[in-house]
Amino acid sequence: MLKTAVRVCLAVAASTILLAPAASAAPSSGGTTFVLYIENRGIARIDNNAQGPDNGDLVHRELAISRT
Repeated sequence: MLKTAVRVCLAVAASTILLAPAASAAPSSGGTTFVLYIENRGIARIDNNAQGPDNGDLVHRELAISRT
């Protein structure tokens, strides 16, 4: 489950990096528009019960991303 959450987070980060130049560029006559559809598939809560002020429960959101 943790591996899946990490893969989803990496996929989301990679897609935002790839789309960032296209999203911030001014539209041109031959421009390309990306439309992303994101569906929330679930939330995975990770709790290691460690002591300390900086330790909180981590929550990973599972997303299904598709583009047209």
